[in-house]
Amino acid sequence: MALNQKLTRLIAGRSVAGADTDTAQCVVHFGDGSTMTVKVAAPPGSADSRGTVTRVRQAGTALDVDLSGGATISFITPEPMASVMVRAANGSLEYAD
Repeated sequence: MALNQKLTRLIAGRSVAGADTDTAQCVVHFGDGSTMTVKVAAPPGSADSRGTVTRVRQAGTALDVDLSGGATISFITPEPMASVMVRAANGSLEYAD
């Protein structure tokens, strides 16, 4: 799986504080108040993982967010693109793919 350099540079070092999931999307909440919304084909089983983001890997519809300590939040998106959005704590858009 290839490194998503742009998303890694943006969220590496952010601490995962929690996640809200349903059948269509997962919202990952970071400790700084920012969020990452991922459109999903199915709810991720590992969304409750906590830790600091170290890198993001992506291949097709698979998206993995690796955390310190070895945990990974794994997403399967409905499409390879247009599935991830990151918003700053103030609601401004930081990333859209």
